[in-house]
Amino acid sequence: MQMNYMNNLSLDHLANRMSLHPNYISSLFKKETGDTLVNYLNALRIREAQKLLKTQPHSLKRLLFLWE
Repeated sequence: MQMNYMNNLSLDHLANRMSLHPNYISSLFKKETGDTLVNYLNALRIREAQKLLKTQPHSLKRLLFLWE
């Protein structure tokens, strides 16, 4: 997930890629991480955006592109 956080990582997409039921992935993810996939992914995206703003303040256009 660290490498693909910018992509569309819906539960259905991941389920198709892993040949598993979305509900199973959801419950397994929650069990392993303590959070839902959506919350985890949003938090990851926010952390990465914060890193970009701290290291490259001029990259606001890039950040906005990531959220589209």
